[in-house]
Amino acid sequence: MKNQMFNWLHDLAVALGLIPPPLQPVPIPTDEEQRKRQPRRR
Repeated sequence: MKNQMFNWLHDLAVALGLIPPPLQPVPIPTDEEQRKRQPRRR
């Protein structure tokens, strides 16, 4: 019950912009992946 209240307070604080939201891991395309996607030009 207590955890639920803290979760609600945290969501409210994020919604009001008081604290930043937890960051999601974002896949960063590397040079190697870009080379694989692009056809080789001659």
